[in-house]
Amino acid sequence: MKRIVFSNVSLGALALICGLSWSGTAAAQVERQGPNVPDNAAQAGAEEMPASPTLPGASSLAPPGKPMKRNPKDYARFDALREPMLTTQFPGIIDTIVGDGGGIRDALADRGIGIEVQSATGVQTHLTATGMPSDPQVYNGQTFTLRNNALNIYVTKKLDDIGLGDTMLTVGGGYSVTSFDPNGRNSITFKTLSLYHGFANRTVEVKAGFLQNYLHFAGLITGGNPTLTTGLVSLLPVQAGLSAEPATTPGINVQINGKKGFYVLGGVQRSLNPLGIAEEIRTNGIGLDWDQDNAKALYIGEVGIRRPASPTQRSFWARAGYLYNTSDYDRFLGGRDHNYSYYALIDFQATRPDDQLFFRGLYLGASYSAARKSVSSFSEAAEIRAYYVGPFDARPTDSFNLTVSYNRFSEDLHQSYALRGIDTARHQVGISGAYAVHLGPGIRIAPALQYVVNPTFLPGYKDVLLGSASLYLAF
Repeated sequence: MKRIVFSNVSLGALALICGLSWSGTAAAQVERQGPNVPDNAAQAGAEEMPASPTLPGASSLAPPGKPMKRNPKDYARFDALREPMLTTQFPGIIDTIVGDGGGIRDALADRGIGIEVQSATGVQTHLTATGMPSDPQVYNGQTFTLRNNALNIYVTKKLDDIGLGDTMLTVGGGYSVTSFDPNGRNSITFKTLSLYHGFANRTVEVKAGFLQNYLHFAGLITGGNPTLTTGLVSLLPVQAGLSAEPATTPGINVQINGKKGFYVLGGVQRSLNPLGIAEEIRTNGIGLDWDQDNAKALYIGEVGIRRPASPTQRSFWARAGYLYNTSDYDRFLGGRDHNYSYYALIDFQATRPDDQLFFRGLYLGASYSAARKSVSSFSEAAEIRAYYVGPFDARPTDSFNLTVSYNRFSEDLHQSYALRGIDTARHQVGISGAYAVHLGPGIRIAPALQYVVNPTFLPGYKDVLLGSASLYLAF
């Protein structure tokens, strides 16, 4: 029988940079398995108004009460040097602590070099009785938990100077520390090592190397912005082998961009270790392993329509995809099987109260994903969400979000425990809310509350109210 470790936020260390620090709770980790906006779109209209802070690669406003000392037009060239083909990033370089202090970024940009330094820290604790002792800990927040503290550095280099137009090399690495082992071991690793090339004015885009595909496919992070994320984060694609922070795997992705935001995205990667992301992290050294035991090819396909907020349109993003993993996973009820997952998500801007600050307004979204129940601890996950960017005129770059999430545990996993006379939870429900305060350039803090029904798969644990806080720094 497989060894199972239960954790709410079992992928809490997935992507602490691009700054991803899960603010919410998720349940049960099985330890053994566990569209890109073109650069010119990010720069469009920069001379006239700030771009949306929810868009990858976009710049954002100075915080309330602070004069706009940085010219968005000057910073557009730095955003053009950010890693391409990501669905999730911090807000743009204009919204960093150091900006272009000392002219260092400007001098590097003259040589086609971009640099980002990002940090995220998240803590969580229970605010109501858990029903069980704090030791052993089985989920984040059961006792005071450092979910993750991470610092990552990303460096990009355009290769025009050696005759390779629209080609970019990206190298990233950093450290990650947690007080709860199922979040992933404390490590210093590469986070990406990839080469990008655009063809025909980026009608076709290709990226290959060691990738974090959780940040390339599906767009599971609310609004493409880690500071908006809270609630039960969908684990199913990673559970099915999709690479995720801090566990990169080798692969190649190809995206074809059509008219009016339509795109087709496909990829193939080496699967995460079938024993789970925790095992991948434990055995992958500095993060550049080509091979893992029984980790075979994972195929991914996605189709979608993505239209960023602009002076003439509201933000809209609908996408659906399928993953098939050729690796062999142990079935809960005996035997072995391949794994798969599929998903569908939609997010759209429902209101736009400010035609100048066009990114402000209420956004609504919904998600559904499923996975093979014979080998996946979660068989279904669903979410509805609402998030408001710029909820107050005096706070146009703060954000608030409310999420209702549902995870269904695998029926086969439940039966495997029932055969031993152990009754387990069938599902998990969470209601979460958070407010992200933009304190200054590159500084955000996001306190959050989450109420979780069945915080773990195991019996005996009470439904719980959890409090958390996340600090995001961009330099």
